[in-house]
Amino acid sequence: MEGNKGGVVFVVIVLIMVAIGFSLMLNPPTVKSFSLPAVPSKGVKHYENITIYADALGWDYGHGTLNPTIYLANNTIVNFTVIEEDGQPHTLTINPGSAESSYQDTLLSTSQITTIPGHVSTTQAYFDTIGVFTYWCTVHPETMVALIYVNATVNTTVPSAHYANYSNQTLDLLKNNLTANGVLYPTIELPTSTLLNLTIRDASSSNYTLKISSGSKVETSNFTIVINETNKSSTASIPFNQTGQYVYWNSNNTSRFGIIYIYSALANISLYADVNGWNFSKSGGVNPTLTIASGTLVNFTLINEDDLTHVLEINSGNKENSNTSVAVASVNSTTNISQGYYLFMSTGNYTYWDLYHPSTAVGIIEVTNSSSSSSFVSYLPGSESDPGNYISLLGMQTRDEPYP
Repeated sequence: MEGNKGGVVFVVIVLIMVAIGFSLMLNPPTVKSFSLPAVPSKGVKHYENITIYADALGWDYGHGTLNPTIYLANNTIVNFTVIEEDGQPHTLTINPGSAESSYQDTLLSTSQITTIPGHVSTTQAYFDTIGVFTYWCTVHPETMVALIYVNATVNTTVPSAHYANYSNQTLDLLKNNLTANGVLYPTIELPTSTLLNLTIRDASSSNYTLKISSGSKVETSNFTIVINETNKSSTASIPFNQTGQYVYWNSNNTSRFGIIYIYSALANISLYADVNGWNFSKSGGVNPTLTIASGTLVNFTLINEDDLTHVLEINSGNKENSNTSVAVASVNSTTNISQGYYLFMSTGNYTYWDLYHPSTAVGIIEVTNSSSSSSFVSYLPGSESDPGNYISLLGMQTRDEPYP
C-alpha cells in the first residue's frame, strides 16, 4: 500500500512538471531588449576616443587601472577601440544599470574582437541619457565588468575617460551661497589630472549661475560658466589638468567665493609661533629652512607658543615684502591654533615671516623642481607630532570605485 502511494505521488509530480513546461512553451518568459540609440550624423556636442584591452582577468589588465570606470558627458559619441590581449574570446556588451543583465546591447561580438592577440576592433556608441551603464564581456562576466557614468558637463569641454583621479561632491545652495556640511564656500583641493563631478543641490528653488575663474579672487571679465539653472539641482563634470589656483562663486553674490587648489603634491607643515622665532626652542632649530617641490599645496598649521598675536605671511624672494605677501594663518591669546593654505607654483626662494615680529620670526622656503607624481608629506619640526589634521572637502576616487 505504501508503495502504491509513492507511485501516485511520483506521477502527480511528473504531471505538474509537464504542465509547467507546456505553459512556458505557450507563454515564454519575456526578455527585455535594449540597444543604445543610433549614432547621429549631426547635433552631437562631444566625442570621446576610448581604448580598452580585452583580457579574461579584467579590462585593461596590465595597462593601468583594472576595469576602469568611464566618465562621459551627455550627448557623446564614443569611438571604442578594443585590443585583444590574451587569445581568449571576448565581447563588448553594454546595458543600463550598475550590473550585468539580459537587457543588453553587444557592440562587438567574439568574432569581431577575435582571439588573435594584438588584434584591434572598433565600434561607435552614442550616449544621450544621463545615468549609469555597465560594460562587460559576456564570456567573462565576473572578471571583465565595469561602469560608465554619463553626466552633464562644462559647456563644450569634453571630460576624458582616462583621468588619473575622479572626485565627486555636492554643494548646497543656501541664500545664494554654496555650502557643504555647514561650511560656507569650502576650500577644494585636487591633484592634477582630476575630473571633478560637482553637483549643486538647490533646495531653495532659485536661479543660480556657478562660475569658475583662475586666480585668487573673483574675475568678472574672464570666467567659465559651469552651471546655469533655475529651480533645480544640476551636475557638471569639470576637468582640471594643470596645477593652479581657481575661484568658484555664484554670480548672484560676487562678494563671497571659494578656492580650488590643483596641486601635484601635498604637504602638511606645522609652525610654532614665538616672538623669538619660528619653532623657537624646538629640536629642529629656530626659523628652519623648508624645502618643497613646485606645485605643492601646503597646509600650514600655526601654533601659538607665547600667547601673543602672530600672523604667518608668505612672499616670494629672500626677504620680507609686505607689498606682495599673503596672510596664511593667524593666532592670538584667544585662538591658539589656525590653518591656511599656500600653493607654491614657481621654483625659487620664498620668505615666511611674522607680521608682528618680522625681525626675529623669519625663514626661507626653498621651492625646487616639481615632483614626478602626486604625494603627501608631513613636515614635523623637531620631534613633535603634527597636530594639523585638516580635512579635504573632496574625497578622492579612483576610476574603478563606485560613483555615489
